[in-house]
Amino acid sequence: MPYNKFHDDWKNSPDPSTPITAEAIEHIESGVQRAHGELDGRLAPSNLNAAYAPRDLASFVTLGDSRTMLNGSTDTASASGAVVKDNRGYVTQAMVMLRQRLRWIKNGGVGGDTTAQMLARTDALLELSPGWLIGMGCINSVNQGVAAAQIITELTGIFDKCATKNVRVVWGTDWISGGTDTAAKKRAAAEVNNWLRGEATRRPNFYLAEYAAVMGDTETGIVPASLGADQLHQDAPGAHKMAVELVRVLDPLIPRSDRLLAYNADPTNLLVNGMFTGSTSGLATGWTKGTAAGSAYAKVPRTDGVVGEWQQVTCTSEVTASLLRQVALSGTGLSQGDRVFAEIEFETDEAGWAATELTLQLQTIGGEAASSSNPKIVNDLAAGSTQPQPRIASGVLRTPVLAISAGSPTHLQISVRLKGSGVYRVSRARIALAG
Repeated sequence: MPYNKFHDDWKNSPDPSTPITAEAIEHIESGVQRAHGELDGRLAPSNLNAAYAPRDLASFVTLGDSRTMLNGSTDTASASGAVVKDNRGYVTQAMVMLRQRLRWIKNGGVGGDTTAQMLARTDALLELSPGWLIGMGCINSVNQGVAAAQIITELTGIFDKCATKNVRVVWGTDWISGGTDTAAKKRAAAEVNNWLRGEATRRPNFYLAEYAAVMGDTETGIVPASLGADQLHQDAPGAHKMAVELVRVLDPLIPRSDRLLAYNADPTNLLVNGMFTGSTSGLATGWTKGTAAGSAYAKVPRTDGVVGEWQQVTCTSEVTASLLRQVALSGTGLSQGDRVFAEIEFETDEAGWAATELTLQLQTIGGEAASSSNPKIVNDLAAGSTQPQPRIASGVLRTPVLAISAGSPTHLQISVRLKGSGVYRVSRARIALAG
């Protein structure tokens, strides 16, 4: 039947012979042309190529301000020659809990960034062809007095760019800080968070992590000092709370796919006895205590149906590596520039846990001194402060990629370090070429 009115006032005419008006025809044509234009843009070869280009769907980049920067680096060395994923990082801890189901391509957190600056950097991150973009942050814009509408426009730009390239998004609500010191700023922060909550119900492939709900004080919304000493940036306890929330979001979305060592004869594993078989005074064959003085060792049967045994280490006021193994590079076939990583499965005991760090480290021994241009050490979950590291019951530690450095190093060394006191068990360790 023809229509005589528009919008929510349109009606079917009771008389089928009533002619449609010129105004109605013009309105319909305009709508069709607009829809055609939008569809035509989406179906343009360049956009289709971007949306459906080959990518690792189980990979991600991160975007944000200093709170995301605190995750550490996946590919850039410090002046000391270390590439470190930090335990102040909410994504770092979440990936350990998720058993490294996702490959972290690059950390795009930059201290002090506003949402406008994040938007300006989004294209470069998406050029890396991630399956996911994980991020958070609007506090720098809010505290500079940027209106909520402008922040929302900039966040919309980020999310639209991801949608164009078929990249899924997890974004977090933000907490306020001492710099959110006017009613207008507090309203802007609340309006942006409320918009994000609504966006999660409207936008396909967009998921919300409620960091504001798990981090902020119940009265003020500001982070308590127990979670972040400066009440803006999370320390390890705050990162742990954020990680639990991020895991809540990602766990049902990412298939479980352990890619850990299954047997010692695996030819793709460069580490001898990654299954921790054998025992000499409680230590698996070929493994050493490193420089640990206050640690005790035992072999423990697995009860989860997986083959092999656990190597158990009980640390008391420990400060150095308590488990270590070296691999001679001469027997690996590796040469300068080859890229490798290390990973290890672990579990911990609740009783007696009082640690500030549980980290996995891979490094080269010998050769030139380390530097930002010649990194020789990579770590996962290294301590970024002296705050307690809340216990992670079980997970997988995986280092960033390490390129075999210049200067003829002689060995690769893998080590586990628990700082403080606690019991941990490890198994299924490997050093492998990065894909």
